[in-house]
Amino acid sequence: MKALRTTLVAAGATTVLFGAFILAVHAHWVVREVIVAIGTDQTARDAPAPDFALRDLGGNTVALSDFEGQRLLLTFWAGWNRESVGHLSDLNILAQAGWQVVAVNLMEDPDRVLSAAGRVRYPILLDPDGRVGRLYGVEDMPSVFLINADGTLASLGTQLPEPIWLVSD
Repeated sequence: MKALRTTLVAAGATTVLFGAFILAVHAHWVVREVIVAIGTDQTARDAPAPDFALRDLGGNTVALSDFEGQRLLLTFWAGWNRESVGHLSDLNILAQAGWQVVAVNLMEDPDRVLSAAGRVRYPILLDPDGRVGRLYGVEDMPSVFLINADGTLASLGTQLPEPIWLVSD
């Protein structure tokens, strides 16, 4: 009986380690895919951010170039993704701290977007066909891109940064 218990514990530990390995490989793969899609490599984070123009919830056209000279947090989200929706209000902290924040909703109805967004203090843009999401290589949500004042990518990935870390930067 003791041998069986030892075998089961060892099998459980192996399963946990294998799961952690798979998650690490997946995380690396996602970031690498985003980097490849933008045409940069991991050491060239200062590549120009791809420009785009989309309509906001009020029907106004907003372009990435409208934020020239300002640091920008660009996030891609969807209402069906709880994590994405939950972080929208956190981004208000960054907007109040001087960051320009733009949230791009991928392929959802404007009424649903308005309902999910709640009370945000930054532009919510609509990407109805996912064109801009594909331009940035977005596969997971939320996906966040930090863009320097000179229009180059400072950071890219699939996790929202901690607002306090950005505010203290």
